[in-house]
Amino acid sequence: MHGLRQRWARRSLAALAVGALVAGACGGGDDGGSEDAGDGGAAGGGEPYVLGFSADLSGVFASLSQGALAGTQAYFDKLNAEGGIDGHPVELEVRDDRTDVQVGSADIRDLAEMGVPVILGNVSSVVWATTGNLAEELEVPQLAGAAVDGLVYPPRPYLYRYFQSAKQAAEGKLRYVLEQAESDQPRIASIRYESAGTDDWQKALEDAMGELDLELVANERFPAASTDVAPAASAVAAANPDYVVASLNDPHAPLVVDALRNRGYTGPIVSWVGSSEQVLAGVADPEFYVLRDSMAPELPEGAPVREAAEAAGVADNLNIFSTNGYLAAKFVADGLKICGFPCDGAGMEAAFQEVGAIDSEGLAGPGFGEVGDDSHILSSTVSIWHLAQGGPEGTIVGDWFEPTIEGLR
Repeated sequence: MHGLRQRWARRSLAALAVGALVAGACGGGDDGGSEDAGDGGAAGGGEPYVLGFSADLSGVFASLSQGALAGTQAYFDKLNAEGGIDGHPVELEVRDDRTDVQVGSADIRDLAEMGVPVILGNVSSVVWATTGNLAEELEVPQLAGAAVDGLVYPPRPYLYRYFQSAKQAAEGKLRYVLEQAESDQPRIASIRYESAGTDDWQKALEDAMGELDLELVANERFPAASTDVAPAASAVAAANPDYVVASLNDPHAPLVVDALRNRGYTGPIVSWVGSSEQVLAGVADPEFYVLRDSMAPELPEGAPVREAAEAAGVADNLNIFSTNGYLAAKFVADGLKICGFPCDGAGMEAAFQEVGAIDSEGLAGPGFGEVGDDSHILSSTVSIWHLAQGGPEGTIVGDWFEPTIEGLR
């Protein structure tokens, strides 16, 4: 691996993939992993920018977090190979919160005390619902993937999201359903795993449906760590919906789809979070649709992420979150160029307001990265994907669109 290297990654990239060694890199202090511009690098002899990365790398959301880390690492490795930022390489100081709020809070404070100008990662809403509240206190921006809408609606200083919000997901799916439905009063049911982020998604969905004079015919959930989705799926199927909207992570998606089909539901299922190519292939159902705000790295359009990850030696950990991690890293790099060296949290916060839409390299829809007083969410457009009958990979349905219900009625 050239460019960025992690102490724990050097010990075993294979162990990272299964989460076996990551637990040894958690929880602040000297146990954290550090990625540096190794092998001499191409970034010159400048002092490094040291950034923080904190996420669940060995718990319930490990696969998603590892994907985000791989994309983040891939971009910074590529950047360092091209000379860094004005000769300054980028290092990542990595923490694993293990889906433990106390560990995550300690990690955020530890990274802030180190003087990092920004903390990336934070994929689990279970943890970010608490640790996000430390950002303004510590004056260090957090750029997270977790869907906790209360932290970004209205925009709060030092808090940003590099993945679509729960509100965007709810309204984007609802817009798609209503534009496809034969009736202006379609029967819609929802199913989700339990988390702070999916709670926000459910509330946003109900609020949006209320504005359109619609009501859910079923609203079911199941524990995030559970593999028994049968009771929830049975209740949804029994409500005889025309459409099912869902919030499912990668392991849940095939279980829920199978459970719904086995109970007689044959209509469209439109999901969020679990939207990877592996999920589409595993489900293998042309009536299973997913909402994305970026290109999957396995697709031809995802080549920039895939090639950078292969060069960095982290391609085995790629998933749909990797593209968002890659784009978040690119957004941060543009901010560092504005902030200059050295850069602290307050300087990074000011720089983020000046970055504007980044060159997404075709990895996202229009306007990715354009934040300001009215929004701290990098994603501004979304798209619908599915695996067409017999197709080898996901295909986009229509085009990128703004995830809002405005103008539907």
